[in-house]
Amino acid sequence: MLLGHIEKVDHHIVRGWAADTDRPHGILEVAVFVDGRLFGLARADQLRDDPKDPAALGAGVHGINYKFDPPLSVLQDHDVVVRFAEGGRLLGQWRVAREVEATVPLSTPITTPTADTPTDETSAPPLSSVATAATVEGFGSGAMPAQRLTGFLDECTHSGLKGWAASKTNPDEVLDVSIFVNDHKVAQAACDQPREDLAKAGLYGNGARGFICRFDPPLPADKEIRVTVVHARTGVPLSGGDVRLAEGKVLPVAAPAPLAEDEPRLLPPPSDPRQLFDWLGLYDEQGGLAQLLSRLEFTNENPERIHYGVFGTHPNSVDTALRWGTYYPRDHLRDLLLSEAFQAGLIPLFLRAFPEKRRLIFVHIPKCAGTDLTFHFRARHASLDRSLTDSEWTDKPAMFRRIARVVAHLRASDSVFVHGHINLADHVAAEVIRPTDRVFTVIRDPLAAAISQINYILTRFDEDIAARQLRPDTREWSRIMNLGDVPEQMSDDFVKRVTRAALRNRNLTVPNSLCLWLGGDGAQGVVERLAAYDVEVTDVDRYNGWLRAAWRIEATTRWNESKKFITLQGLTADDVAHLNDITREDQRLYRIVERGLTASGKQSLAGKDLHATLAA
Repeated sequence: MLLGHIEKVDHHIVRGWAADTDRPHGILEVAVFVDGRLFGLARADQLRDDPKDPAALGAGVHGINYKFDPPLSVLQDHDVVVRFAEGGRLLGQWRVAREVEATVPLSTPITTPTADTPTDETSAPPLSSVATAATVEGFGSGAMPAQRLTGFLDECTHSGLKGWAASKTNPDEVLDVSIFVNDHKVAQAACDQPREDLAKAGLYGNGARGFICRFDPPLPADKEIRVTVVHARTGVPLSGGDVRLAEGKVLPVAAPAPLAEDEPRLLPPPSDPRQLFDWLGLYDEQGGLAQLLSRLEFTNENPERIHYGVFGTHPNSVDTALRWGTYYPRDHLRDLLLSEAFQAGLIPLFLRAFPEKRRLIFVHIPKCAGTDLTFHFRARHASLDRSLTDSEWTDKPAMFRRIARVVAHLRASDSVFVHGHINLADHVAAEVIRPTDRVFTVIRDPLAAAISQINYILTRFDEDIAARQLRPDTREWSRIMNLGDVPEQMSDDFVKRVTRAALRNRNLTVPNSLCLWLGGDGAQGVVERLAAYDVEVTDVDRYNGWLRAAWRIEATTRWNESKKFITLQGLTADDVAHLNDITREDQRLYRIVERGLTASGKQSLAGKDLHATLAA
């Protein structure tokens, strides 16, 4: 298999590596094309410290170090394409930008960190150079067509960072840089510090274009941290301005591939949530949110307009957005999209953004065939899952990736499926249920549901113990049941401990769970709410027939079935009495539904029909 990576292209050099895992000791050639014309062939025969897999890549003699002779003209842009000479498969593609002004080399040699040469924090940082800063536009756009910004991150440690940034178009202008730690903005710095090297170069006014930022307190050294420094005006990172701090090293983050030539680079910022989600539909996992943000062309946007473009409401205050001094709407938009408020409120916000789409809202009561139903519906409809709104389960890149997919699916669908453990009362409070929508739920005998819940908990522990790693939910269950150390393998004693603890823990065996998930208030209040919002109800015994009759879905299996560690018959009399006591209203509700279903002969009951059953 052919592997390789091109990490640097400029007017002078192409650098990277290429190898064939089927011939780990063979030497490949690559073809270098400039502006559509074959410029030359390069042998991938240079010794490198990486890659380091001797089985697949031999001794690592696969480096490419191709020099343009003469160098490419600095008076025009160039498209550089690198392909494997054998077969012509693409290895890399870059746009090398023109240099409007001649660069003046510094007297001190330059060492620029690359993907294969991580910088040690304890060593002297490399000096920056006008000649090495931002000459390749491989990240995206974000700058106005006539705007040319440059800059370099000289040093980054857990204590702080320093570098410089300047405008080639307006050399006397003092720019700002925005500094992000793990994608959250922590500082904004004016580039107005004196720099002897820039003063000697004579390209940027008096050379006072440096910046220094101290982290107070210092960044934690016991975990990997990403630090990104961007031009505040465009959102594009400085040269060397996107790094990871890990194990005492400064590791460059590889820049995403450049946008395709036919991709629009100057898009208007979203003015409402509908435009926001349409724009997020362009999200690309490789480019990430930063590249997507870099494509927006801001003019005179203010904090109120940016906030409205995300949430569709006016902010209570704009103080937070203005705390950095000069306001940069791109940074503000980024902060809002990465906020917990955006993620937590994602589902109702999305639904309101697409009012023309019919909503299929499933109230998923635990242990009532919900996982099976979700499996069938997600295969047929664009879907929104409650886990999207929880940062513990879905990180921000995964959230944006999922949003982009849902937006794409909606273009070919007239409905959106909403699922996950969301209380009916929350849907009511969010005002997302309309008469034209379809809301439905599946219920189960309360005692059987409680036993199934405990078997589910035991099954998850069984899986995680076998995998030797607890997932977030099992870790939390262990904590709230005070289980202490989880054993290395399942045992009868552990099953009994978990059963006793789970039965009497109101967070795990929830009293009157059916009524709770359907809005609370006891059986009568639930029936009235189901009637008010015309919620369709079936039970697990009629579930497969209902899928077939109402949705034309043939289902013969049941997803997410748990192992049968315990049964109702195996519980003590005290345990059974306790279960009866905490499911009293659920049992009343279940009897009302069963009576109505039996009398009607139907596979399900509409809310208004259920209300009539209660009245009878």
